[in-house]
Amino acid sequence: MNREEFMAKLKALLGDIPADEREEALQYYEDYFDDAGADNEAEVIRELESPQRVAAMIKNDLKHTGNDGEFTENGYEQEWASKKEVPQRKGYSYQSGQTGEYSYEASQGRNDKLVKIALIVLIALIVCPVVIPVGVGIFGVIAGLLALGFSEDEAAALGVFLHGRAGAAAACKKGEHSVLARDIADCLLEKID
Repeated sequence: MNREEFMAKLKALLGDIPADEREEALQYYEDYFDDAGADNEAEVIRELESPQRVAAMIKNDLKHTGNDGEFTENGYEQEWASKKEVPQRKGYSYQSGQTGEYSYEASQGRNDKLVKIALIVLIALIVCPVVIPVGVGIFGVIAGLLALGFSEDEAAALGVFLHGRAGAAAACKKGEHSVLARDIADCLLEKID
């Protein structure tokens, strides 16, 4: 049996279902053959087994599920039925495998959360002493430039530039690792004069 014979037989067997469902099913299997390619038609036919089996699957699924699904290589499926959601139990999780079955694995949910919280706190302790003074310094420079009458875009660009230049000058004077916010402020005043 070739593709044309398979599809003609399937069309004849689906003659008793609604026309829109029949056309959708036939289009799905035409696309399925197209996706497999001409070289793999025999393999697709072997996989589907027979037009009778495919038609029986489609009719059975339509009879039991209504008309709100889609056609797949496994028959007619509805979206809600393909979602295999299992509620999580405390301390355990269910993982879906390739076969669609669920495996039962112990999880370390509580420990994972504690590790994430600890990492966030650690990062905050390291980053905040650097970021906050820099951010406040840049904000102060921009606010001062706005007060002098610069436009918002000009103040932002010039403020970041001046703050960067003042930081570089302070690093040259004090050394890279010992620059404080007040050193940048002092150098900023020098750059503006």
